[in-house]
Amino acid sequence: MRRYFSYLSSAVNILEKYNGQEPFSLFIQSFFKQNKKMGSRDRKLVRHFCYSFFRLGKALPSFSIDKKIIAGLFLTTNEPTEYLSVLAPEWNEKAKLPWLEKFKLIDENLAVEQIFPFENECDKNLSVETFVISFLEQPDLFLRIRPGFEKTVKEKLGQEKIQYKMLREHSISISGSIKIENILDVNKEIIIQDFSSQRIGDFFSYLPHQQHLRVWDCCAGSGGKSILAKDLLGQIDLTVSDNRKNILHNLQKRFLQAGIEKYNLRPVDLSGMNMSIRFKPFDFIIAD
Repeated sequence: MRRYFSYLSSAVNILEKYNGQEPFSLFIQSFFKQNKKMGSRDRKLVRHFCYSFFRLGKALPSFSIDKKIIAGLFLTTNEPTEYLSVLAPEWNEKAKLPWLEKFKLIDENLAVEQIFPFENECDKNLSVETFVISFLEQPDLFLRIRPGFEKTVKEKLGQEKIQYKMLREHSISISGSIKIENILDVNKEIIIQDFSSQRIGDFFSYLPHQQHLRVWDCCAGSGGKSILAKDLLGQIDLTVSDNRKNILHNLQKRFLQAGIEKYNLRPVDLSGMNMSIRFKPFDFIIAD
């Protein structure tokens, strides 16, 4: 049971070192590579501890990092857990309580607006309380099935008895706790991609049906929408750009796994008005 205190200590160490200069997912991945003593289960729980801290947003500023992590763990589960039974046994037995009652147990003054103090910036039709509570729930994992792998993906999920929901023809959601990379060939058979990004593909139907459309994904990130364009539009002349070189490195690895070999890659900062690099005209530009 003492391992949970070790996980907590590791999470505190990671959060103290993180300065926000890169996405946390990349930072913690780099940390694990430098600390290879951790097994997959260890890494999973330490990562969960860290994200439980972030899910509390701006709340509990007077709490130490370790106490805020424990508070986050309490709020992000609705069932007793082994780690809470060790780290906060008095809270573990109350894990099933409603959110607002759990808030009061942590701090009498804790309220949803402290987690997300930007209510005035939100649309008046948005239920801010519901929105904030969603931060405390582990989201589903959204997958896009790549062309030709529909049967394979469904068969593999069935063999592992993984419950999934079909959102549309090639879009499914599963529990976010599932290690999908142990079941499916990520980037070859499926793309991990949020549902709203997948729906960008709806706009592709307005494009003329012709070969070798010139497509520019100008803020490509890890390349999810570029792969979507390749899958739906076929043979395209693809250009991808981003101002983050480490992100483009990850994009190249992802494209390799996805079987995409022909594309133009440009490290470009589009935030300025003057660009030294000139492009030829494009038929379609993806920007978000």
